[in-house]
Amino acid sequence: MSSLRERFDDAVASPTPPNLAGGEEVYATAWRRRRVRNRVVSAVVAGCTAAVVAAVAMLVTSGGHDRGMPTPAENGSVPATGNERPYYSDGLVEEAVATDLNHLYALQLRCTSTDPGSCGRVLYGSEDGGRTWTQRKPGSPYQLRVLAPGVLGGLSMTSPTSAVARYSSDGGRTWKDTELASGTIAAVPPGGWPTCREGNDGTTECAVHGVDAQTGAETKLATQPPVILPTGLEQTPANTGLWVSGYVPQSNRTGVSVSRDGGLTWSTYVFGKDEADYPQGINNQQVRIATVDGITAHAVVSVVTDNGQNRLLVYRTGDGGLTWQRTDPRGTLPWLQHGDSSFVAADGTHVVQAVVSNPADWYAGTTGAYTKPAPVTGLDGVDDMRQPVQTVAAGAYLLFDRSAVYVSPDGLHWTRHPVQPS
Repeated sequence: MSSLRERFDDAVASPTPPNLAGGEEVYATAWRRRRVRNRVVSAVVAGCTAAVVAAVAMLVTSGGHDRGMPTPAENGSVPATGNERPYYSDGLVEEAVATDLNHLYALQLRCTSTDPGSCGRVLYGSEDGGRTWTQRKPGSPYQLRVLAPGVLGGLSMTSPTSAVARYSSDGGRTWKDTELASGTIAAVPPGGWPTCREGNDGTTECAVHGVDAQTGAETKLATQPPVILPTGLEQTPANTGLWVSGYVPQSNRTGVSVSRDGGLTWSTYVFGKDEADYPQGINNQQVRIATVDGITAHAVVSVVTDNGQNRLLVYRTGDGGLTWQRTDPRGTLPWLQHGDSSFVAADGTHVVQAVVSNPADWYAGTTGAYTKPAPVTGLDGVDDMRQPVQTVAAGAYLLFDRSAVYVSPDGLHWTRHPVQPS
């Protein structure tokens, strides 16, 4: 099954809440149960309409790796605890993003009765840092991303099997559609943003495109990341460059390509290339990047081996990705299933999100040992954190749980803002 298939399933599985198989417990844990792969599968989904493919491409824009829903064949069934809460709970926050610490946006599930068929997603915005919330344009999309400074991206269903990618430059009050364009462009247009789309050649999982913010035209970049087979755009703040993770089949390694000029030129680094202690017998692997300024960055490489000697390897760069050094040579960061999501705090602390629903299980370090708990405050009451921490920009961090959005100026000290529309 290709990652496009997984993203498609994630995208169209729930045009309305009753169709979301598995309930809230599955939804809440989907991002940390995503599959890791060491090779690109190029099969194109039969029956995908062009609209769905375009919409899914937008959803992985600046969004790092997909968070496909777990399946029994992939992870086994999700065990019932007897304490599951209905996933159609009125007021459930399903998505939240920020363009800065003042401008916050949340998709909330609103229900008029206990019947899940009465529920729908509503987009709310706050322009005062989360103190007050107002409803934006009716017919809201059901997934949100920040595509560029001040630009929101969303996915809207046009039928049970097709969707359209839209973007808004006025805080969700009005929306425009994106449209795939022919030909190529040299770089991402000024004011635009990159997207990731499965390549037409059947060998590229992520062909990098650029979107023109004025027209919505999405056009493939003439120069693609070299050496690696790209698998995803990393979620890094605007103005930190383009960071694309990928796989090197010749060496069975993972790597990252970085562009400082909108995709005109690229530099690529392959992790583990000359490391004698790099795991052998690799089954699956992937890399996740965390940075604030685009110069200093951390990479967590998740490696799954055939013999079960799985490892998380941590690297650091101080030159924008040209060279990397191992920062946890003693392997103090324990193996954690999909524990490769992380962020860099304002003081340089690297926080690895081992178990996102419990801050006490987050590990922190800079160079050397990683220890827990991470030195964060204000997160003791987090109730089922929905996604990894978003680094919006220098001085702006965001996360959200079932009922609130949390913001921080440094990634360490957090303030909770319930999503309570006025």
